[in-house]
Amino acid sequence: LLPNRLDLSIHLLGMYRRSGNRAEADRLFAQLESMPNPQIAIAARAVVARADVMRANALTRGNRLDEAAAVVRELAASAGDTDARRDFEKQAADLTNAATRNRQIETYERIVAQVNSGMFREAIKALNAFLPTATEPDIVHDAKELQKQLAEWKP
Repeated sequence: LLPNRLDLSIHLLGMYRRSGNRAEADRLFAQLESMPNPQIAIAARAVVARADVMRANALTRGNRLDEAAAVVRELAASAGDTDARRDFEKQAADLTNAATRNRQIETYERIVAQVNSGMFREAIKALNAFLPTATEPDIVHDAKELQKQLAEWKP
């Protein structure tokens, strides 16, 4: 249908991106971007950005924060202006920080579960491995408190 039905091509581009058919989307995007009318390229970029934002949002809702951050970093890299790039970079950093925090919470919760199950040696070992890499202040504080309590345990 190119070049006569550009509206359908733009919609098809969006469908390819949303469905994850990146190869076809990239092929069609290259065709649309090479059109002599700059408005077509702008529309194609907007469709791609919208599809990627939707994908990042879906990944975030699915608690796949690292993957969402990668998508947002791609958006930042392809952003046309400095403000948009900076905003996407901040969002990607926020997602990465949330993912890191969630992983640290999960690790600490596993250690607490070991303590609650009476697996004190395993918990001490896990705490010793966890604390040097932990970065979240409240989690580090709680882990150190637990470490002090376990230091009083006599096997």
